Amino acid sequence: MSLPSLSPFLTRKREVFEEIAAARRVGGISSIDLLAIVTSEIPSQCELVFAPGGDAELKSIILPIPTNNELDDLSRGSVEDFSAWFAAWSRSTIEPGAGERILLVKVDEWQSWFLRVPLTLFVRRSLSGLDSYESLSWIVTDRTFADVIQNRSDLIALFEDAEALIRGTVVAINTYPHLRLNADAELVATGTLTAETILGQLQNVPFPDGKVSLRWLKNPSRDEVTEALLNTETKVFVANLETGSGEWELGESPARSEEEYFDLAPLQNRLSHIKLMRVFHCNSIFSRFGAATTGMKPADRSTVVRQLLLTGAQFVEGATMQEPYLEFLAFLFQFLMCGSLTFTLRGRAGSGKFAWADAARVCNQILEVQEFHQRVEDL
Repeated sequence: MSLPSLSPFLTRKREVFEEIAAARRVGGISSIDLLAIVTSEIPSQCELVFAPGGDAELKSIILPIPTNNELDDLSRGSVEDFSAWFAAWSRSTIEPGAGERILLVKVDEWQSWFLRVPLTLFVRRSLSGLDSYESLSWIVTDRTFADVIQNRSDLIALFEDAEALIRGTVVAINTYPHLRLNADAELVATGTLTAETILGQLQNVPFPDGKVSLRWLKNPSRDEVTEALLNTETKVFVANLETGSGEWELGESPARSEEEYFDLAPLQNRLSHIKLMRVFHCNSIFSRFGAATTGMKPADRSTVVRQLLLTGAQFVEGATMQEPYLEFLAFLFQFLMCGSLTFTLRGRAGSGKFAWADAARVCNQILEVQEFHQRVEDL
């Protein structure tokens, strides 16, 4: 007598539980908590599964799915109000343990609405009981928790190796006319100039095996972007770009009149050598306007972030909300001035080649405006 087969929903739930069990067998993940949003058998509901790091008992609850109108209203309100709603909706099920922790969030294909919940902002502002988390990563593909944890370990190893990080990083700075019309235009201009100054100090850096330069581009053309992405030495790609039209808009370069957009389609399955792609600006994961006009869903094939995921890059980060240009600069300064590259930059400053105090002042101003916890320390 054969056993009755499970429904697709119960099968998916079992797969998630098996994924969590497999992830917990990976070494050194006691500080990594896992969260999954799974489709339930009732269309108006979903299942939230939270697995604390280590072998603590996981939690699983059935919750109602909010309507699009409700999410639209929350998106238009304050982050604090959105956070209060989330805490009530989730019944405060997410309970991080002590110490600095990481949260990995996996979203079922049919629950992409959850990507609209700005958990990253909640973490940054220590809201919704998420103050223990130092970072958060989303999984919206078929990759397992264990795969992502291993890839994350590889990325951390790269970030701790200054020579490899300089050799493998490309930074693309795109400027657009409207940036000069915004209220923060003066700070944007000062921050951009400071970023260029810092990047300039990461050229021809001496290491035992020779001099190494961090590659950076300003308002790159289509060919320059393509060359940088396809270069197998590229491991980290950080860029700001406008995607308000739903496409990657090139910056204000002389070639823009002929090349207004960058097409990602030719790059599908060709960027598996890239360990991290961090792109900023204009609803790269979701747009309310796109949802209203074309039926766009978070991270679907019409979004820039999904097109980036289809390239095969290991980690792709974007935003469901509009990210100001200063957010890009804040991340860039955090990456350049608060990480493993600090030692190199301090050395340049110590030899009189770099005005550390001036750069640190601008970096800290922008980090504070964007509510980043990190600050650049004085020499």
